[in-house]
Amino acid sequence: MNTKIDISKLYLIDKQWLANLCLFLGTFVAYLGSLHPWFFWVMAEWYILLSLLFFFASVLISNTLPSSTFFDKPNLRAIILFTILSVYISISFDSNLFGFINKLANVPLMYILMSIKPSVFLRIIDRICWCMGFFLLFSAIAFLLYLFGISIPPRPAVFGDGAYSYDNYLLFMVANDREFMNFIPRFSSVFLEPGHLGTATSLLLMTQFGKWKRWYNIVLIIVSAITFSLAAYAFLVALIFLNLWVQRKHIVGKAIIVGALLAGVIGASFVYNDGDNMIQNLILLRLEVDDKTGDIVGNNRVSEDFSNTFDKFFHSSDVVFGSSMQNATAGEGNSGYRVYIYEHGLVGLFLTLIFYLAIFKDFRDWRCLVSVAIISLMNFWVRGYPLWYSNLIPVMALILDERFISNIENRLPGVERL
Repeated sequence: MNTKIDISKLYLIDKQWLANLCLFLGTFVAYLGSLHPWFFWVMAEWYILLSLLFFFASVLISNTLPSSTFFDKPNLRAIILFTILSVYISISFDSNLFGFINKLANVPLMYILMSIKPSVFLRIIDRICWCMGFFLLFSAIAFLLYLFGISIPPRPAVFGDGAYSYDNYLLFMVANDREFMNFIPRFSSVFLEPGHLGTATSLLLMTQFGKWKRWYNIVLIIVSAITFSLAAYAFLVALIFLNLWVQRKHIVGKAIIVGALLAGVIGASFVYNDGDNMIQNLILLRLEVDDKTGDIVGNNRVSEDFSNTFDKFFHSSDVVFGSSMQNATAGEGNSGYRVYIYEHGLVGLFLTLIFYLAIFKDFRDWRCLVSVAIISLMNFWVRGYPLWYSNLIPVMALILDERFISNIENRLPGVERL
């Protein structure tokens, strides 16, 4: 019996598979780059151009196929609004040509993102969740070994102008210039802050409604927990109940169970080791109300100096178009809606709002619309980065998931091999 081996299969690459791969890499680079992992620091904001290279390669390869299975007509209204917003930010804050080009490079990137067909986009977001879960699994294991005294020698790592300083263990970093801990550091993996990571994993879980039992989503849940980020915890609690609400499941009984579980954990934290434990020190103590400010201790999104600066700014003419943070008595560790308004003004806030509204118009199910609006507002209030791709891509994915949910199983040819 003669068996013929087709040698061409060893060196010929399926164009459809390659176009899918470039499309995924372009999206994943945009997603990761906005979170600023240490291995992207060398590129600063220029990761956008790398993402575009992958996207353009996907477009070119796709155009050689008999029919494009990847791209569709985008939401032109949202693209136009995003272009106006990008030009406004570029003119306001970039004093050199390279900065202007870099900001405007977001426009074709967003155009391609919004052109990706729904079933392809949903497959991409699933792969992003898988890749993040896979990497964070090893990152968390390496972090656990570090806690037990097993690790490689670290290298010093400094981001930007020195506001962030770390001991870099390759798979994770530990801040060496801020008091994050009593017993253990808060987990931030390779990213700048535990809050950035906790927010990112929570938003990815938003796209996985009904699929949280998959191993990589379980990893994302665990990682969200060990960041000890109050924002991540708030997102997770909101997502649990929004998940049930969107799927038309009973909430009251599950709310009682969750409430009883939380009450048990809190009660145990007061008893264990006389209250000197991680839950008390990293969570509950941060929920206490400050007698001076009347705010909770953990709500430290801005320094006291910047809070005073923002109050003066809000009653000045600068509030219309915004001002550079270099002009502020900023202090350290500022984030949230006040920073965004300070930098972009009411005009930038308005343009961002109507851009999001243009995206939201594609919703057909009002429960999904309300859910995404709640999470987006929470994210903006706490983090203040509505234009990061790590925030935009999950929102876009959930819109597509809701709008085309009846067609999800009817995958387009080649999409399964993404």
